[in-house]
Amino acid sequence: MSKYRIFAFLCIMFIVALCVNAETKPQWIKNPPTPGNSSYVFRVVKAEGDDLNSARSATLKALVSMIEHDDNIKIKETHKLVDEAQRTNNNLSVAKSNSVYVLDVENSINKTITTEKVAEYSEDFERNGQMRKRLFTLFMVQCDNRVADFDEVKLTTKYGMRGFVRSMVVPGWGQIYKGSGVKGGLIMGGAAAIAAGIVITENTRADYIKKMHEQPKFASTYNSKATVWETGRNVCIGAAVALYVYNIVDAIAADGAERAIVKKRNNNLSFTPIVNTGECGFSIRYNF
Repeated sequence: MSKYRIFAFLCIMFIVALCVNAETKPQWIKNPPTPGNSSYVFRVVKAEGDDLNSARSATLKALVSMIEHDDNIKIKETHKLVDEAQRTNNNLSVAKSNSVYVLDVENSINKTITTEKVAEYSEDFERNGQMRKRLFTLFMVQCDNRVADFDEVKLTTKYGMRGFVRSMVVPGWGQIYKGSGVKGGLIMGGAAAIAAGIVITENTRADYIKKMHEQPKFASTYNSKATVWETGRNVCIGAAVALYVYNIVDAIAADGAERAIVKKRNNNLSFTPIVNTGECGFSIRYNF
């Protein structure tokens, strides 16, 4: 009955890998992007509340506490300048004109710290029998004594060909890279189990073929068993091909964990010819 258990296990692994599509936390929670200039830093704030609104209020308080600790200052008041708004362009959610807050520094004349919310991610959890909301928020925060020059940040779940290349090398690696750890682990484990199944079924088939030649009087029995294990081997090979193809297609098509990308600025160096009376030359212009 061992062969049937092997087949059942392989089928379960394959079906689960096809069906699993668990929500994944954004990549920026653990790996915030790198700022495009030194006038600001990225900060990820974690807060909790009874609902989303209370969690957002707690987030702002946690952000203020973080800035006070990091910059060794005291914030006396917070102003919200711009309401949250987002637009979509080519599957990229652009965090443009998000909620902007100006924090007035205590005991300082006209000294403020500007922050801008880039993205947020919420999840439900239970505590003491009550459902609560946990909120992760990504902010751009002006560095102390600098003029804030916030970059444009794009939010996307697309990873291009990077997941595809990884999954071509190792099934499931691309899914793990894109943040789908459960799915990637199942694909990787399923591929390993199928490979083991191919080895086991082929070795058992070969062993029965050997016994068939060594004990001719039982040739019919051993040949029948060898045929069964050969069928099992072929099934495993077919499952391996199907899982690998699914792994490749999923690595290309499926969305990954949301990530934040700092948009590179278009810094152009241009030369313009100049012709005046009695002279000529070029002007050099660099767009920052």
